[in-house]
Amino acid sequence: MNPYLSAPITTLSGVGEARKKAYARLGIHTIKDLLYHFPRAFENRGDVRLLSDVQPGEKCALVLTVSTECRVARVKRGMTLLKFRAFDDSGVCEITFFNQDYLRSAFPLGSVFRFYGNAEKTGNRYTMTSPAYEPYSEVRPLPPLFPVYSLTEGLSQKIISANIAQVLSIASARMEDPLPEDIR
Repeated sequence: MNPYLSAPITTLSGVGEARKKAYARLGIHTIKDLLYHFPRAFENRGDVRLLSDVQPGEKCALVLTVSTECRVARVKRGMTLLKFRAFDDSGVCEITFFNQDYLRSAFPLGSVFRFYGNAEKTGNRYTMTSPAYEPYSEVRPLPPLFPVYSLTEGLSQKIISANIAQVLSIASARMEDPLPEDIR
């Protein structure tokens, strides 16, 4: 076996003792374990729709342009709501995040994002609550499928995806492809 695959998970940047313990709860102790931690599902974020095509209760991907400054409101028991509006060619959507006021500077006016989650329509109003988001650019397309991994406390989809991307990038330089050239 390649010695890189048997290296502990802590050889990855950003994986210290806390993340090592979180990965251990998933049975992941080595680089090989992480490589074999396959997604349990995939989200189709490449099926981008217009707001006018939203189906109630169905997850969808929307490419929206931020049209208002983020507002943070404090509500009971110290909870905060971050709200802003974004639009596409067919309508305007109010986007809300709970207890994430650190995102205030993440959505500058005029920036374009691909949002993924449940979009609801009430009358002529569209809303999304805590959607996944990624900066959008026509020049650099985003991947259409997004892996969904089994998680535990201390690990998020972004962390696991970033660690797996790091492993694949290093592995491609350190490991020989087992397939013969004519098959590749």
